[in-house]
This record gives sequence, C-alpha cells and structure tokens, in this order.
Amino acid sequence: MNNSAKRLFAVADDPLDCLKEVEQTLRTVRLPEQRVSALGQLVMGIWQQFEADETTYIQEVAYRGISQFQIEEKIGHALANRQRIRWIEKADPRQSVIEFAHLRISFPKRPPGIVTVEPVESSYERGAL
Repeated sequence: MNNSAKRLFAVADDPLDCLKEVEQTLRTVRLPEQRVSALGQLVMGIWQQFEADETTYIQEVAYRGISQFQIEEKIGHALANRQRIRWIEKADPRQSVIEFAHLRISFPKRPPGIVTVEPVESSYERGAL
C-alpha cells in the first residue's frame, strides 16, 4: 500500500501468510469522515442519482471479509481505470448484484436501501496456482 507518505511492508516465509497479515492490518485503517465515497459514486451512478448526500440513498453498507478502507481503495482504483461492471443478477425486480473491482456488490433496484459488499473468491485463494 502506498498512500502519499504512508507505506506498508510485509515479509513472511509463505506468501499467503504475508497477504493475510496485510489484510488484517488494512482492516484496522479508518477512513476520514468527510470523504467522498467511491462505493456511493458507483451505486448512485447505477441508480442515476447524482446527489451530494449519499446517506439519503444508501441507508447502510454491510461488508463481510473486507474493511471499508479496502472497499474504497479497490472501487476507487477500478473507477479511475474505468473497469467494466459484471452483472450477476439484473433481472430480479428487487435486488441487483454486480461484480466490480473483485468485489460482489448487492443493492436494491431503486434507492434507498442497504448495500452489501464482499470479496469475490479468487482462484489464488482457492489454491489453484
């Protein structure tokens, strides 16, 4: 992780142990309170709600297996790189599910609602090297 003057270095004999240590450390990082949410930009863009106050539309963000900091970093980078959205569930009249920035994100078809975010299991995590 390289964020201005902050750097995180990790060393371990096993690469997976090293990655787990880095993930644990990143889960403790807190975001500044007055920051524009990358997740809010993504979901509100899909909803076509271009408002300054995302709390009116996103009632809560539930996340599993990842920190809020990691979510914001991954989505922010993916938005900057114009990564494509992969629609997992688009036909359901109540809920949409997408994969974006190696995250599975579910949210209601129309605001307001609860947004759920979890990492997508990768082949690397499954041990298929």
